[in-house]
Amino acid sequence: MSKADRIRGENQFINREATGEVAEKIASRLKEVISDPRYKAAGKALSLRWAPTTKFDADARIDEEGHHQISISYGAAYETYRDAFVLPQVCQRTLTESFYDPLYDLLSYGNDRHDVLPAGLAPDVARTEGIIMGISWLYCHEQAHLFQAHGDLARLVGAGVLDTSGALAEAESPNLLEGRDAAIRHVFELCADHEATFIGLKELTKAGQPIEQKDLWLFVVTLCCMFQRMGVIERPMPDFAQGSHPHPAFRMRMAVRQIKTYLRDPVTISQMQATLNPVAVELLLDHAVTTAVVYWHMRYRDQDSFPPFIRLVLDDDPVPPSYRDQIFTSWSELEPEMACRYMGWGSRYRIRLTGPQDLS
Repeated sequence: MSKADRIRGENQFINREATGEVAEKIASRLKEVISDPRYKAAGKALSLRWAPTTKFDADARIDEEGHHQISISYGAAYETYRDAFVLPQVCQRTLTESFYDPLYDLLSYGNDRHDVLPAGLAPDVARTEGIIMGISWLYCHEQAHLFQAHGDLARLVGAGVLDTSGALAEAESPNLLEGRDAAIRHVFELCADHEATFIGLKELTKAGQPIEQKDLWLFVVTLCCMFQRMGVIERPMPDFAQGSHPHPAFRMRMAVRQIKTYLRDPVTISQMQATLNPVAVELLLDHAVTTAVVYWHMRYRDQDSFPPFIRLVLDDDPVPPSYRDQIFTSWSELEPEMACRYMGWGSRYRIRLTGPQDLS
């Protein structure tokens, strides 16, 4: 039986009605807490739509009358739940086998070799919190496209990145974005990634307490699974922007950089009244990314080779300078307009780049 057939066979064990209801509650709460106050202040309104498809999908759009809408598919809920449910089991039942000792002996984090899950993280908690983190990040990513006025900016600069419905176009083939349009679209995605990740990190900074390492680990694992679902992970890093989204490994690489920056930011440290040891954070991030990539490789890729995604996320410098220069140039041109149109919660939510080196 192929991996695809085995995964399809699991569908009977996913309670789609219950999973959909959980996802609806998560997104509705975020809309009420994060979105509605800003829309009320701006004199605008936002609607949330659930698309009845099993495909993993989400988008943000502004219609011809100026109404804002976020759309998330039920398939996104099902697949997020699938990973939140299966990954903890793989950590406990499969990755503890001696076959994986050479890999995990190199990673100085986790619950020794008794359990790849961090100490104190129970599988049922990982499942519940994993779907909350995944759906929350996805919602906040789409919300960021609207908060940062990416649709308006695309029209302003004449970028061909919108479809006929007013949403950011997702077409990869045969209408593959290239050149300036692709770079602009990549900038939009990286900006939305940043805001969604920032909100996720702030949620981990609960009531002024330090972030618990097991929670940070689960957030990183969830995010890494999400990115691996959003693109062709086997392709190398491009020399120039292509398509509607950056390489999934580059998006995860930027998230890892953002997490490190967030945890050493004086504002964050003051809020938490403590700082996490930078060395401990590095070890945690390496372990979480590796675990998510190995899980994904085992589950979804019919290949025996070592997954290159790990190297693209964690190696010192796999990002071509030409790509970094192109993205920074596009961001620099768009940033002033994004800043004056931004209707979100503050400048810390928005990505700040000082040069192409910040995209390494």
